[in-house]
Amino acid sequence: MSMLTVAAVLQTARDLVARQLGDWAARAAAADPAPFSHSLSLKPPTERQALADLTGAKAWVRDWRAEALPAEARLDWEIRDWSRIGRQEIPVRITWESPDSVAEFAGGSAAASWKTAHSRAAEAAARFGASVQLGTALRRHVRTVLAYPPNEWREVLDAVAWLAAQAITGLRPRQLPIRGVDTKWFKTHRSVVTD
Repeated sequence: MSMLTVAAVLQTARDLVARQLGDWAARAAAADPAPFSHSLSLKPPTERQALADLTGAKAWVRDWRAEALPAEARLDWEIRDWSRIGRQEIPVRITWESPDSVAEFAGGSAAASWKTAHSRAAEAAARFGASVQLGTALRRHVRTVLAYPPNEWREVLDAVAWLAAQAITGLRPRQLPIRGVDTKWFKTHRSVVTD
């Protein structure tokens, strides 16, 4: 049978977070008000498939019934009137209404990555104003931004703030009067800071 198990959907959610992390961070940084919704078919069995493995089909339904979903996630159920098995209520799709709900469902490192990306996008938006440009920069550099320890992330924000407020034409990186920023630091962080 091709039914998607809870474990398979968990992996799909982890993959979705990994694939969409930059886009979701960009939406957060740009304060994009567009609604979010992502649905996934659970590939429920046909009557013929259920009859071929009745024990497996029952276990699949039982597993989905027992699964605790995060807020802003729902499991859609449908009634099937089958001629040989009778009336059955089966799960047909899962829908997440926010990136938070996908990440919470995925759990583990996927949830941690999203939490960090989301909080850093919110912090940057609070400091520089939400904008598409900020979102684009975060989308492009989300993996790098995630890798920064907290103190280094603050240094990056401070450098961006200083550079945005100053006319720096003709200055070399070593001439920047920013605490902790020297030529080596600037070379390492240039793409993120100047984007």
